[in-house]
Amino acid sequence: MAFDGLLLQAASEEIAAAVLGARLERVYQPEPLVVTLHFYRRGEEGSLLISCHPRFYRAHLTARAFVNPRTPSAFCMLLRKHLEGAVVAAVAQPGLDRVLHLVLERAGARLTLVAELMGKHSNLVLLDGPPPAAGGAQAPAVLDALKRIPASLSRHRQILPGLPYLPPPCREKVPLVAFAHDAEEAGARLAARWAQAPDPAWRRLVEAVDGPGPVLARELCLRAGLDPEAEGTAAPSPALSAALAELAADVASGRFRPTRAGAAFAAFPLPALAATLGVPQEAFPSVGALLDAVFAPLEEEEAVRGERQRLAQVVGTHLQRARSRLAAQEEERRAALGAEEFRLLGELLMAHLHLVRPGQTSVEVTDWYDPEQRKRTIPLDPRLGAAANAQVYFKKYARAKRALAAVEENLARTREEVAYLESVEAALEAAATRAELAEVAAELAETGYLKEGRQRRQARGTRDAAPASAPLACTSSDGYPILVGKNNRQNDHLTLRLAAPDDLWLHAREIPGSHVVVRLTARAPAPRTLDDLPRRTLQEAALLAAHFSKARRSSNVPVDYTFRRHVRKPRGARPGMVVYTDHRTVFVTPNEAEVARLLGAAPPAP
Repeated sequence: MAFDGLLLQAASEEIAAAVLGARLERVYQPEPLVVTLHFYRRGEEGSLLISCHPRFYRAHLTARAFVNPRTPSAFCMLLRKHLEGAVVAAVAQPGLDRVLHLVLERAGARLTLVAELMGKHSNLVLLDGPPPAAGGAQAPAVLDALKRIPASLSRHRQILPGLPYLPPPCREKVPLVAFAHDAEEAGARLAARWAQAPDPAWRRLVEAVDGPGPVLARELCLRAGLDPEAEGTAAPSPALSAALAELAADVASGRFRPTRAGAAFAAFPLPALAATLGVPQEAFPSVGALLDAVFAPLEEEEAVRGERQRLAQVVGTHLQRARSRLAAQEEERRAALGAEEFRLLGELLMAHLHLVRPGQTSVEVTDWYDPEQRKRTIPLDPRLGAAANAQVYFKKYARAKRALAAVEENLARTREEVAYLESVEAALEAAATRAELAEVAAELAETGYLKEGRQRRQARGTRDAAPASAPLACTSSDGYPILVGKNNRQNDHLTLRLAAPDDLWLHAREIPGSHVVVRLTARAPAPRTLDDLPRRTLQEAALLAAHFSKARRSSNVPVDYTFRRHVRKPRGARPGMVVYTDHRTVFVTPNEAEVARLLGAAPPAP
């Protein structure tokens, strides 16, 4: 992401204005790579977010509310031990590096929290002393770090408790402030570096000048009349130096104006880039507000994707095992179905006892059960008599019959398990938020499919405070409310608790998916029979049932519908599993644009 040194400078000025002299009240670590610091000053509270995520690295004031683990990590406990109750003495950014120093003082001692915001190398380090000063002063020791860096990971810079702290290496670049003092001389230094690599213009600008990141570099190139993607070694025009001088003047005077243009964002307006992309600019009152707006949906999307993959792997493993077991049981059933053959052979043998001679290994008899009365050969045990051989066949018949009953029972259980796991797969596909995925995870844990370690249970337990997710809700073209369950817990709650007996219930026939309820009783008079149903509402509800099922990419999907009073849950059935009667079937083809219209969402891109 384009979190550059200028964004950090703007953020650090906001942080300093809010927390200098404030007392650090509480430290939390809501995610493995995210720490939040909560300050109190003169009756006002503020929160500082520091993320060391490889893509979402940043530091800024935040208005977001996070759900925190009940049991904090060891690093969080260390920060609490050393920092809670301390007063913020200084907030500093060395040059325009993506490094933030937060100096805190408690009982006359100073500690420094260093946020190194450098992509995959981002880290948060607690130092036993003030930040390292220029000029070779003795470096403070590392108390601990969010990411410990041993020699096996880096030969040049280790970050371990007790070792002296070494600042991140930085490249020598043309200082942005130089363009404010002497744009011509700074432009000459820029030209010297510009010719060193045939990269795109924006990349050469990032590599040559301290401060701008990829977004601002593209904006500056466009302002100077350069193609940001152009390659070559020709010296940059004076217009680029002038654009840099203007930027330097804004930085020096603190004229930060956080702006977003499409997916691009920066501490300053992006008019040229917005015009090129054909998107509007959106101004924000603060850097914190900008970064909250940019990163909250991205982090939610990544968290949902990661948790969905984790749960899908668990479900996929159990589903593969269940399907393998089902295939084996079906083979056992086919073998057990041969029981009738053993009974037939025993009866034929008893009817032809007079044909069996001692020591025979087989006997040929007339098959009276065959319409054509053909002959057939019956294998015999030469050690046994005719009647004893017949009893052997009758015993095989009895064993096979008992085995068939057991196999049928096991088959029913395994088919139910496969159907249930397929319904969980459909719920994972439909889940759009962490709350919905947490419900699926809790369901899997309750049913014994998800065995989580103590640490993960405690971390997930922190989400207990979050409200349970609710079924999707929309209104049909005829004005009837429609509710869609997106997982088995929602399906049970929707069907068995929310729906009235005279409401309409729909589900894709023999296909894992959502329960859909049309609140017919919300309007009077409610339809009394299935023939009285409003046809547009039925079609729209069936479309939702097909869309939120495993058949969402199929055509002509059968959807059963009936009144809720004809739906029941068998005793001991798994979550989401019901049986129903007195139903009819309608066939629909899922249509994403129509579903988006019903749900009030933007239609999918063509």
